[in-house]
Amino acid sequence: MRETGLSAPQYYLRIPEGLHGRPIASLCLGLVAAFAAYRALHSFTLAMTGTSALPIGDVYVFYANDFFAYLDGHYSLRLLFAAHNEHPILTARLTLFVDTIWFGASGKFGIVVSYFLVFVTSIMMAYLTAAPNAWERIGLTLVFLGLGCSTIQLDNLSIPFQAEFFFVHAFALAALIALRRALEGRRWWYAVALACNFAAVFSLASGALLGGAFVAMAVWTRRIDRWFAMFFACHLLLILLFVWMAVGPGGPADSASIARRLAFFLAFVGNLLVLWPKWVLPAGAVIAAICGGLFSWLTWRAVFRGVRYRDESVIAALAMFAILEAMAASFTRAHLGVDYALSLKYTTCTMLLLAALFAFVWRAVPQSPSRLAALLAVSAVLVIANSREFGDGWRERNRTMDAMFSEIRDGNIPPTAPAYLGTSRDNLAAVMTRFRELHLGPFRPTN
Repeated sequence: MRETGLSAPQYYLRIPEGLHGRPIASLCLGLVAAFAAYRALHSFTLAMTGTSALPIGDVYVFYANDFFAYLDGHYSLRLLFAAHNEHPILTARLTLFVDTIWFGASGKFGIVVSYFLVFVTSIMMAYLTAAPNAWERIGLTLVFLGLGCSTIQLDNLSIPFQAEFFFVHAFALAALIALRRALEGRRWWYAVALACNFAAVFSLASGALLGGAFVAMAVWTRRIDRWFAMFFACHLLLILLFVWMAVGPGGPADSASIARRLAFFLAFVGNLLVLWPKWVLPAGAVIAAICGGLFSWLTWRAVFRGVRYRDESVIAALAMFAILEAMAASFTRAHLGVDYALSLKYTTCTMLLLAALFAFVWRAVPQSPSRLAALLAVSAVLVIANSREFGDGWRERNRTMDAMFSEIRDGNIPPTAPAYLGTSRDNLAAVMTRFRELHLGPFRPTN
């Protein structure tokens, strides 16, 4: 009190003033970050220790078509770029090759890669969002990490094949950051942006949608020039390369109605509330309306008011990319029904979108009330995304897979196993037979 030159009553009256404003928001950020960090650590520990050694999903296609072809000596480099359904999964294939060759197809390497990608994406998000304050960046990194590693994400994080989702979003954000730097006049960043664009496109087909985010960010920064035009032309050439190398003959056209596509889109955006189905469509409509309003407001201010946005434009462009992914899914998957949009594998896109909206509010509206409201909203998202039901469902699935493997190890394939594991009976039998011979996957000595 002597150092401040204030009397005791004046000193204590100043305490509420010191807690008012940013310190309060910072304190709340610290509390949310601590909870998010705990959830992320719990998720990682659960994925590393509780995931069944029995593979599940599309990874059986990789083993049969890629890895066994590699072992037999007739695998070509071009097959790395081949499409899986409509997706080029170069980065996921490389991850699976490393996991299978060097880690015995344990799946652990793929899990570590997925969590690492979430961590890197979180760091990039915090870099864009925070003020030049180390503690704020650490706190925001932990919040984004908690969102990306929530229990609702366990299905994606613990299945190595799903690393494609985390690759495409990490490279998309890196491409947007690099382009933002290039638009400021540092031309060599265009090469970095193009390299990250290539990696995103050949991680998942949705990477091709980055073109829309690129244009939006150029408009919001008011920096469309011949250099950007050349960069965008390279992006279009990259799309042509993707179509030539990865896209096969088209299948039957999706004949879903406009109403069905809209319902699918809203369910996709609102699938965080999958445990409460009646609220999914309203929540999706609210999120979509917020995004539509945000994009329109940014465009109007940039075009008609001459406002040049900086890192806010990158965050908003990332949100636009997530919305474009949802729109693309509604055009290609709507015929499968709204329930398909509630698949937990699509929550990666939803969590990224919500993280981007939180980041935009924190960055663009730094007043304490808005930041406290944003923290309240993201806290609610963390609580919902870490609901016990998601963890219980994940554990039950892995217990079921362990029970199936017990029968497979004894030479019997349960009748329900192929459908449950997402493969054919013949493919399951062939992979398990070869794995038994090679001591890979669930037949590794350490399992």
